[in-house]
Amino acid sequence: MKRFIIILLFVSIQFSYSQVDWEWEQAGWKNFDIINTMTTFDDNIFVGTRNNIQYSYDEGKTWVKTNVTNQIQNFAQNENVIVASNASGAVYISYDKGETWDNIGSSVITKGAFSIAIKGTTIVAGAYGGAEIYISNDLGGTWENKSTGLATNKDLTISSIEIVEGDIFIGIRNGYSSGGGGLYYSSNMGESWKLKGFSNINVSKVFYTANKLFVTTDKLNVSNDMGNNWEQLDFSQSIRSIIVEGNTIYTGTYSGVYASEDAGTSWSELGLTDKSINSLTFLNNSLVASYSDGIYLLNKENGEWVLLVEKIDLG
Repeated sequence: MKRFIIILLFVSIQFSYSQVDWEWEQAGWKNFDIINTMTTFDDNIFVGTRNNIQYSYDEGKTWVKTNVTNQIQNFAQNENVIVASNASGAVYISYDKGETWDNIGSSVITKGAFSIAIKGTTIVAGAYGGAEIYISNDLGGTWENKSTGLATNKDLTISSIEIVEGDIFIGIRNGYSSGGGGLYYSSNMGESWKLKGFSNINVSKVFYTANKLFVTTDKLNVSNDMGNNWEQLDFSQSIRSIIVEGNTIYTGTYSGVYASEDAGTSWSELGLTDKSINSLTFLNNSLVASYSDGIYLLNKENGEWVLLVEKIDLG
């Protein structure tokens, strides 16, 4: 009987220590945040996490927390300001290079903002949980719902927005199936919308550069005539992010970064194949890639990735 009690006591003590260790580890992990999106502005790196916006002015050595304490989905910018979207309905803008942010959201934004784009004083936000578009022509002073002609399915999300001169292109995806997805455009600032292709196909990214319109589905597609005709590029990876520099296309995928220097005809692997890359940008002419737990910079001289930060501190 005594032996049984001693053994039971030993097991209880071991379990207690194990439980304490487990709780400490969990508490420690909670001190780190998850990166949803990243951009650069005026040589600073910005991350939108599940809890805030932070920025670094020294290539990731030091991180400064801003006054935004909500989850951030995406960034967009023009020459003077940065804007950020939040799925709960907030839209944030910074006039001072990201040091402070104002909430310019509105009760018009009923379904939250997932995607966002800006051109001049026009901001376009796309909804999460319904294919709705919200447009402000005065940097968020006033907003209008401009969703006439778009599906009302609550499973749809405006996944991407691109403003090209006077036209707005939007990618729509269905979070549960392919129904309702597609590429839509408006030539009258959202007064009406027309399907431009990829009917009932999930579109994740729309990107315009060098007179080419790129659309990512489960494939990478390009149009040389603003979406009237499409060519499917020979690229087998699922794309999460895309950016173009000169004639080179860079893609962030679920398994690393890839580049094409011949308009998508051939591709080379640049590394980070064990990372799911959610954002690509440039910092001082160097390619920067982020995944959920960190940020890397590509050294152009030796082609190796340099870790700038791993596990953003939640604080």
